[in-house]
Amino acid sequence: MDKYQSLVSFILEKVGGKENVLSVTHCMTRLRFTLKDDSLVQREEVVKSPDVMSAQFASGRFQVVVGTNVADIFQVAITILAKIVRVDTLIRGLTTTTQHCGIGAIGVTFSPKPSTNEVCPYTQ
Repeated sequence: MDKYQSLVSFILEKVGGKENVLSVTHCMTRLRFTLKDDSLVQREEVVKSPDVMSAQFASGRFQVVVGTNVADIFQVAITILAKIVRVDTLIRGLTTTTQHCGIGAIGVTFSPKPSTNEVCPYTQ
């Protein structure tokens, strides 16, 4: 998974930094970012990466198509995003959301967009 470190760092930089990420999810080929400020996204820069097939806004999220290795790329992304990040994993058509506090506290929710005032009790 170390081979995806630079790709994930590149993508996070171009979406406005990890501070701009409210949540990240994935499906079969895409990373899907819910962002605090969509205007910070540099879409044209993201698609310049040879590892990115396309990128666009859809369904209120910034979606980056990286191919079938998305699960490994996703694991690197959540490791880098060592803050409150909601992680949706699509499994056989069901979406479960795990809230990571660092990589600690776990909870389940079905809300499509996280509240911007969610707080991690372990970092206060």
